[in-house]
Amino acid sequence: MQDYFDITIDNYPTWYELSWNPKLPDSNHLSLPNPALPGLELQTPTIILRIHRQFIEKTEYFPFPEDIPFIDDIKKQFNFKIFSGNLYENFGFDNSIVNNGFDGDFSQFLIHLPTKAQKKCSDCQNTGWDDLRDGECIICNGTGKMNVYDWHKAFAISASLGIFFRYAEEHRLKTTSLSQLMTVNTLINKEWSSTRDILRVMIGGKFSPALCDWFRKIGIGSIDEIVKAMKTAYDWMQGFRNESAIFSFYASIDYPNGWLNIHCPGNACGLNPCHNAVHNTGGYEFADHNVDTPFQQLTLLAGLATLHDKARTDGI
Repeated sequence: MQDYFDITIDNYPTWYELSWNPKLPDSNHLSLPNPALPGLELQTPTIILRIHRQFIEKTEYFPFPEDIPFIDDIKKQFNFKIFSGNLYENFGFDNSIVNNGFDGDFSQFLIHLPTKAQKKCSDCQNTGWDDLRDGECIICNGTGKMNVYDWHKAFAISASLGIFFRYAEEHRLKTTSLSQLMTVNTLINKEWSSTRDILRVMIGGKFSPALCDWFRKIGIGSIDEIVKAMKTAYDWMQGFRNESAIFSFYASIDYPNGWLNIHCPGNACGLNPCHNAVHNTGGYEFADHNVDTPFQQLTLLAGLATLHDKARTDGI
């Protein structure tokens, strides 16, 4: 464990960062059409986790032993088969975070967002016909197929990121050429009540002084790139373009002190500064409101990755 540090107070060298690619091909499905979005090539929107070489080489916690109790608990909660804590390989549960090798000083890990897949209609047994109604199956509209969301992959991505972010929060590097602009924390787990499973999902983090100074410099207004990225991520994971949700996306600096609000579809779902966190100098902590699913969590993470890209492009 290193001495206490807080990126909302001081700027520190980068040990990891996020990036966004809306059309990065998934090597497992390059030639297939996306059944949930007819007419489009399956080019998976992808969040990129870039981890500095020094962090991988020097961090004592990596690779994670697979027999750590809380990792075993998560595997049981979500029926994951394997966990890899080796940052020289695919990371996390069920190979959900794909190691794409080093690009300069950073190892790139690809997080391909899940989408719906076609499966046989369980109601009509793939016939497209409802014998009881003597007509087309109303579940699959007579196609014999259903678009089913891949919750397992979404859970695996969310749980894997949660473990990485948890341990990355405790470490920093002393010498890199770039400044750490933000840190992120995510969580997903299941709790059991007497009647049902309760899914807990969270996303929050911290913005650095350098990033918040940039917020104050660009001033009040919408950050359209974040909105566009969240729409792309949301539509992909949902499996169709939801025109009714178009006005639920929002990303804007709303006050001169750099107060950033980010919203996506849900019951007032989004990211906002923590209470009394924003001042005229320094960075601040942010937290989620009403994030209920990994679907929303990954949509907001795509927004944060795009925010990071925009700041880097502006020289921050």
